[in-house]
Amino acid sequence: MKQWLKITLNFWRIGEIEKEIFQVKQEMFNLPEKLKRSVVQSVLDGLVEKAKKPLLHRLDLLTTERDFLISKREAFLPKTIWNLVVPIIVSIVTAYLMISLNLKQ
Repeated sequence: MKQWLKITLNFWRIGEIEKEIFQVKQEMFNLPEKLKRSVVQSVLDGLVEKAKKPLLHRLDLLTTERDFLISKREAFLPKTIWNLVVPIIVSIVTAYLMISLNLKQ
C-alpha cells in the first residue's frame, strides 16, 4: 500500500514537473520580447543570453528530476504489480459480479 501511494504521488509530481518545464520553456521563448527595448541587437542578444542562464539551469534540474521519477516508475515492482496483480484482481471482481448478477450463460 505504501509503495502504491509513492507511485501515485510520483505520477502527480511528474505532471507538476511537466507544467513547470512548459512554463520555463515558454518564458525562454518570450524572453526576447520581454527584454526588447530601443537597444542595439548585439546588446539585446547579450541580455537574452544572461537572462537565459538561470532558466536553462532550472530546466535542466526539472528534466533530471522528471527522468529520475520516470525511471523509478518503470522499475520492477510497479511493473509487476501492474502486469500481474491488477489483472488477477480485475478477473476476480468480474467473475464475482457475473455470478452475483446471474450473468453466466
